Amino acid sequence: MSADVKRIVLILIAAAIVYLAGNARMGLWDRDEPRYAQCSRQMLQSGDWVVPRIYDKLRTQKPPFIYWCQATAMSLFGSEGNAGAFSARVPSVVAMLATLVLLAVIVTRHSGAEQAMWTVLVMASSAMTIMAAKICLTDSVLILFITVAQFCLYAIWRGNRSWGVAILMAAMFGLAG
Repeated sequence: MSADVKRIVLILIAAAIVYLAGNARMGLWDRDEPRYAQCSRQMLQSGDWVVPRIYDKLRTQKPPFIYWCQATAMSLFGSEGNAGAFSARVPSVVAMLATLVLLAVIVTRHSGAEQAMWTVLVMASSAMTIMAAKICLTDSVLILFITVAQFCLYAIWRGNRSWGVAILMAAMFGLAG
């Protein structure tokens, strides 16, 4: 394993620590985080995983995938109090880390490990990335899907015009939408 690959792994571990730090101690804030968490909690408690609701109102402004991810995390880590806040934020952390891993792999393959290390370092440490990874909104999951779709587009541009790449890109745009 090269020194740059080891650095990438260390950056990813440090990012995971930063993204998870304090998520169980800090309650939900802003006006949107509690809405997402409550909708996911209700989905889990009611067993209705098809129609997202917050209290008695439909919540169809956002795609239901984020609610499914949060409700699944709540079923694993708990849905009440600080455990619920932590659970609601887990999908954002996982999606951002998956985006960073994907960046590392693709950039290493096409530009080398040193460029991948710098790319991952810059993205992982940017304020917007850290914020997106630490709040329970759709941003991190959306970034993951769009990044995969962009890499599919890049593969097509580079000459890989297979149906698999086109279908994956379409699926990612569909999940993002």
